[in-house]
Amino acid sequence: MKSNGFSEAPARRAPDVFNHLIERLCPAYRNRITAELRPEEKDGFQLADAPGGRIRISGNTPVSLAAGLNYYLRERAGVHLSWCGDRLALPPEPPPVSTEVRREFPLPLRPCLNYCTFGYSMVWWEWPRWEREIDFMALNGINMPLAVTGIEAIYLRTLLHFGLSREEILAFLSGPAFLPWQYMNNLDSHAGPLPSPWITSHLALGRRILERERAWGMKPILPGFSGHVPEAFARLYPRCRFIRSEGWCGFAPVVTIDPADPMFAEVNAVFLRELTGTFGTDHYYSIDLFHEQRLDRCSPDHLAACGRSVSAALLAADPEAVWVMQAWSERPEIIRNIPAGRLLLLDIGKERLKATGGLDGRPVVWGTIHSFGGQTEIGGDLAAIPREIAEQRRRFPNLAGAGAFPESIGNNPVLFELVFDSALCGGELDLEQWVRGYLRRRYGRESAAAVQAWRFLLRDVYTERRGDPIFAARPALRPDRANAWAGFNPNDVPLHFFPAWEKLLEAAPALGGSDGYRFDVIDLGRQALSAFGMQLHRRCRTAYEERNAGEFRRAADRFLELLNDCDALLGSRPEFRLDRWIADARRWGTGPAEKAYYEWNARLLVTLWGPVDSPEPLFDYCCREWHGLLRDYYGVRWAMFFDYVTGELQAGRSCGEAKLPRVEGRIALKANAFYRELHRFEQAYVRQISPDRPPEPCPDELAAARRMFEKYAPRLADYPVAARRKTGSRRPADVPAGFAGDGAVLL
Repeated sequence: MKSNGFSEAPARRAPDVFNHLIERLCPAYRNRITAELRPEEKDGFQLADAPGGRIRISGNTPVSLAAGLNYYLRERAGVHLSWCGDRLALPPEPPPVSTEVRREFPLPLRPCLNYCTFGYSMVWWEWPRWEREIDFMALNGINMPLAVTGIEAIYLRTLLHFGLSREEILAFLSGPAFLPWQYMNNLDSHAGPLPSPWITSHLALGRRILERERAWGMKPILPGFSGHVPEAFARLYPRCRFIRSEGWCGFAPVVTIDPADPMFAEVNAVFLRELTGTFGTDHYYSIDLFHEQRLDRCSPDHLAACGRSVSAALLAADPEAVWVMQAWSERPEIIRNIPAGRLLLLDIGKERLKATGGLDGRPVVWGTIHSFGGQTEIGGDLAAIPREIAEQRRRFPNLAGAGAFPESIGNNPVLFELVFDSALCGGELDLEQWVRGYLRRRYGRESAAAVQAWRFLLRDVYTERRGDPIFAARPALRPDRANAWAGFNPNDVPLHFFPAWEKLLEAAPALGGSDGYRFDVIDLGRQALSAFGMQLHRRCRTAYEERNAGEFRRAADRFLELLNDCDALLGSRPEFRLDRWIADARRWGTGPAEKAYYEWNARLLVTLWGPVDSPEPLFDYCCREWHGLLRDYYGVRWAMFFDYVTGELQAGRSCGEAKLPRVEGRIALKANAFYRELHRFEQAYVRQISPDRPPEPCPDELAAARRMFEKYAPRLADYPVAARRKTGSRRPADVPAGFAGDGAVLL
């Protein structure tokens, strides 16, 4: 059993990987910052000045060195790295540390990533983007990333060993955008078959990712075998016991080998041999039996047998194996039959540790998901993040770590930066001081107007999650959600966003050189226009109920104008552009047919999701407000709907919406003739093929934002609901008082 799959130990590689990071990040300081690895020290880092104007960083692991570098660059050099806009303007000379800095990390395990992240965000990444992300994880102290890139090659080799044909296996494997859900046993064969060139290219990419992560001393979590096999496997091995799921979100049931059957251990041995022989191992294996499945047919005794059998199979293949399990899929009968020291639970939704009173005392990592499906939103309860980590450390001695498990990345940067920092300090931080520091390093200088904007945001926005955007909802007169499992937030009123947007725009002369600032201006503007859209939609509904066809048409046209203006605003940032997502997907194709296939996967994921023939209830799960997606998909749907309703009004007919069938709270996909026509458009949209050309350049963000603010802010007075702050949405008591009212600004 290979311990890491590569010949050099991380300790010997630490100087190289650290120096290469310096070259990428701050080459002007290449000979001025030195690193010293001290494995005997406690987990953490030390910063000090050294002779000759140098900076010395020491730490017990390569990741600790990177975290020390990040601290120095942020707190001394004013540098800020983010998923959403960097600020890399370095002083000509490295600023001195002055007073020595020592930081210890009380939580040893700091995982990152969710299976879903590899679909919603990372699916089309090439090595340069991966290299940046691994740098970013190291700088933020992450030492246990999930690593699933290239695992499809392991399934291919394993199933070939057991007699399946290559064609059967490729048909079993889902399309690239949906492989993460296959690894979680939710589905198979969706949006496939998987092209062979993808497997070859991603096998090499996966090895490269793991090599770099291990060079940092990280301990990547690899997918283990959870029993999922093709239907053809069951035909080849009729004496084996299988469990067929009840189907997940409209997909056909999947077939899994009963973990208590001896065949499970036999297949697991081959799978782990192929996995570790190809990728090496750090002995952490992610396995979620019966993920998001009902278990009415599994008795407690059978679940206990599954826990014993899988543990035994893992340990037979790797005596140092640790079973890593998502806590929300834990079954007490399973975890109580896993040997002590051989289980790590990831409480990715931060609810199971408290709900169960300690998860049987097993090692647990606190976590947060947020960012479901890559929804574009700002918000979340910032104060709860450090508070919950600190409280759970005090209450539960089995808390072994904290981490971020986002379904997607590239949004809501302040929330995830706070998660990373809280994980490093164990939740012991002053939120007011932290936010002040965040603004300084992100924007590069102090601005009273920007601070005022953030006072508004912390009072009105960063106390809860946002709701679904109305633009992305499937058109209806009375929708209450876009995503089947979420919903609109009644506190998403324009007054919670427009005042902050105005103040942030006021800071443009001082802060306009900061890319992070420019991102925030567009993101906040998007949220403001989206909230205004709720009010315009309400005006449409009122006109319909009053049977006023003329006023309905005027209100509908204003709604569509706003939607298209929001689309134009978002075209100024690459993070919000559909054409870049599609171009990234098409680049993996080796010819026109493959390029079109990957584009189909890319479009399908962010719209209908699946199943392909009847994508219910998953359609619009992502509900992303993206340039191109708003105009050409959501906007067309709304235009079709408004034309339909206008026609019904003019003909004196009722739309009869209240009587239409519903699925998960939304009007059924093909509820009547109009919705069947709408679905034909949706199906045609995901099959569109884009030309092979670079995405268009982004226009100036600040000019676009100023134009939209000046157009829509004066209109708020025409919509009394839009101009009124909702009651009952005030900040929790632990939001910093300095941000709570209308008094003096902080900085």
